[in-house]
Amino acid sequence: MNLRATQVSGDGVTLDWSKPRSDGGSPLTGYAIERRDAASNYWTRVGSVDHRKTSFVVTNLRPGADYFLQVLAENDIGVSDPCTLSSPVRMPAAPAARTLTLFSVVWQLYSVSKNRTATINTIQYNTMRDL
Repeated sequence: MNLRATQVSGDGVTLDWSKPRSDGGSPLTGYAIERRDAASNYWTRVGSVDHRKTSFVVTNLRPGADYFLQVLAENDIGVSDPCTLSSPVRMPAAPAARTLTLFSVVWQLYSVSKNRTATINTIQYNTMRDL
């Protein structure tokens, strides 16, 4: 088999592979797809497809993380040796968080008239900006 990552975007990677040269004496029944976080030693099965498909989208991958990916062919006799990508796939980093700042200033003007009536005038200025 020949395995390659053809698209990396968002939280997923599209894998494409070619069928193995030999079926080991029994027709293929499907493929198992596995991933391994580069910081781990453990493979996790993330999906399977029937023998007619030669692509799969691995999803729910963490932004900025590196992953090794592999495919194993299956038939009634058993499972092939894995076909593993030669280097890990790096997921795109998460977009930077945006910060909105609200700036508010309030002025209150007090005045007392000759007949001792108090008046309060309020002026308020608000602005918001994207940092």
